[in-house]
Amino acid sequence: MQLEREVTCLRSLNWRCDLLPGRGPLVLEHLLRNGWSAIPGPPGLSVIRHADLHEIALVVRSGRVQIRVHYTVPEAERRQAAERVFVALVRATLGVSSGA
Repeated sequence: MQLEREVTCLRSLNWRCDLLPGRGPLVLEHLLRNGWSAIPGPPGLSVIRHADLHEIALVVRSGRVQIRVHYTVPEAERRQAAERVFVALVRATLGVSSGA
């Protein structure tokens, strides 16, 4: 997995990565058990939010993930905020892989 800033996002609010095919729903379930909350999204898109208001949006079919950093984070700190969410995502992926 690799974290990249969305090319079209000039304010560093949106970041992306890809999960292995079929892993997305399991990873989201893991995050939901660990402090994240589901929020409504359009069909085919699962969205969860952390208490700090950052979001993860998963395109279920492709495994594409968008990390949405909350706009109140100062621009100079947005990459670090995205990296913290990414680390949570990686840990959830490892948790699912290990059966934890």
